[in-house]
Amino acid sequence: MTVSVTTYVSDVSYPSELDIASRLQPDVSYVWRDDPSSRHPIVFLHGPTGVEEAYVEGDEPTAFPLPGGGEAALWPAGETESYRLKDIHWWLVYRTGSWSALVSLRSEGDAEALSSALAVHEAETGLPFVITTGLLHLAEHAGEDEGPVLAFGDAQPDPSMVSDLDALIFLSPEACSGGPEFDDPPDYASDCLGDGNVFAGIYGDPRFIRAVLDGLRVESFSHPTS
Repeated sequence: MTVSVTTYVSDVSYPSELDIASRLQPDVSYVWRDDPSSRHPIVFLHGPTGVEEAYVEGDEPTAFPLPGGGEAALWPAGETESYRLKDIHWWLVYRTGSWSALVSLRSEGDAEALSSALAVHEAETGLPFVITTGLLHLAEHAGEDEGPVLAFGDAQPDPSMVSDLDALIFLSPEACSGGPEFDDPPDYASDCLGDGNVFAGIYGDPRFIRAVLDGLRVESFSHPTS
């Protein structure tokens, strides 16, 4: 039996016995066009309104209207030991149906410009996606460039951490080629899926990795048009 998960740009099918969709974690950073060497994380938290409380401090945020309607909330950042988040002093918090997206800021004064150039939506499938215009763009490549990644099996929203490496899959919209490749020792493998459009990195024991390679498929892949 296979299970299909629809993301914003593709259908991902995998053997049901892997049970990897119970923990889905998206990660991405954005870039200011006038500062192309910098990366600014967006942290996605799944849960009800208020799930961001562990990341912010203060009693009352400042509201910023969004072009498509609704508001984003500017909060001072709380203390953290995360090396990716420790230098962040402000969050602009967006709320979708079931996610809070914490968008990091260079400074408090960037909030108005950012709220007019970055939108966060939730697809019908329940996963969030980000659209940028004008002053911003999303980082393009996974890894050190901090581009878009969807993790199956990760319950840790902090982009610098994962919950474990025992059964974990990263999918990135990256041009790739070739078939499965194994590391030595065999606790990691990679594959090219979606007709050369999606790179998969797989962590776990050899049995899990083999099951993923035999059953994981990315279908109907397309790039967003906006």
